[in-house]
Amino acid sequence: MRGNNQRQYFTEAELVRLIKAAREGRYGHRDATLILIMARHGLRVSEAVDLEWSQIDFTRAHLHVRRLKGGIASVHPIQGDELRALRELRRQSTGAFEFLAARAEHAFGAVQN
Repeated sequence: MRGNNQRQYFTEAELVRLIKAAREGRYGHRDATLILIMARHGLRVSEAVDLEWSQIDFTRAHLHVRRLKGGIASVHPIQGDELRALRELRRQSTGAFEFLAARAEHAFGAVQN
């Protein structure tokens, strides 16, 4: 346990403000969707930027999460707002990776070969 009593999560209001701010950037919809998915499903950055479209079951509204660091893979239900955001993002996408940025860079850094 940490030595302080400070919370380690966003409140719903803080999350809404963060997503609203993310929408104002160059890749606003992608970034806002990334934040929403990470917050709702407790994804690490590396797990989120490695998400592939094949991990999303749009028919059943499920997200298949491959956990890193020895975590257990799981299936998460996707809520309506997430599903709409992901569908829009997929329409804009051209590749297998969900959160791929321009010039083959992930949302949080360059792809390492």
